[in-house]
Amino acid sequence: MVDPDEITAARRALGRRLAHLRKNAGRTQHGLARLVQYGRSSIANTETGRQLPERPFWIRCDQVLGTGGVLIAEYDRIADLNYRRLPRPAAGTSRRAADYGGEASIRTNGREQSVRVIWVNGAFGAGKTTLAQQLIADDPQLLLFDAELPGFMLREIVPLPSSGDFQDLRVWRRSVVDTAVALAQEYQRTLVVPMTVVVWPYLDEILTGLRAHGMDVTHYFITVPTDVIRRRIEAQSLWPQDPARDAQVRTWRLAQVNRCAQAAQTLPAGTVTLDGTLPVEQLAARVTGAARS
Repeated sequence: MVDPDEITAARRALGRRLAHLRKNAGRTQHGLARLVQYGRSSIANTETGRQLPERPFWIRCDQVLGTGGVLIAEYDRIADLNYRRLPRPAAGTSRRAADYGGEASIRTNGREQSVRVIWVNGAFGAGKTTLAQQLIADDPQLLLFDAELPGFMLREIVPLPSSGDFQDLRVWRRSVVDTAVALAQEYQRTLVVPMTVVVWPYLDEILTGLRAHGMDVTHYFITVPTDVIRRRIEAQSLWPQDPARDAQVRTWRLAQVNRCAQAAQTLPAGTVTLDGTLPVEQLAARVTGAARS
């Protein structure tokens, strides 16, 4: 059980650190507020620990103050403490499940079975998509769900947060759950979701939402040494017809390596780890074997 006093102390410490970094950078509260597009009072309340803005605020502060990501790392730790102290809803108890006609299930031989979700997580370049494609090749009845697609759609509808990451939009996380549930109910096939989500409160929000609809979710995390990840990313070309965009995406993916490696040190309970240096056929066999056991 997480002690609420520990969260309060961590929030105040983060506020003091923000104040220290702001002063070292020669910024006033008014100046920082203008750059991160928050009010001066919000900066003051945050520095005294009375307020804890959401994740995009801390990303922007790190960028403006040139901290190297120390503020967002501490915010993520506090967010993790916060979600671990909250009670988890039991499967099938979500009020929103009724909005979709109940739980997602498959009827086999007259019996109801939960639709399975295979969530494949890991750093960019870890091999998530490769594993997902192998699973589909081994069993064409599996259904591939790219959870990035709702994010691309939302970019055309609403402004992105200051972080530029659609995962920071609550509506994206809701959309992932809603789409997965709809796919499961319409097609009654196991879903394979290769998607990097290493902000653990975000992942918990999504997986809890899926389980609340009666879905049987297994979270896999592919582990790969950071030097191997970097070599893979350098060798990949995701946009060969657009060199400028290809270079931009590569730079962004490389910038996420350390963040993903840090997150891998505190994986959520129940996560199944996979050694990403092994042949993909072996990884797929392990996932398939776990599904049958």
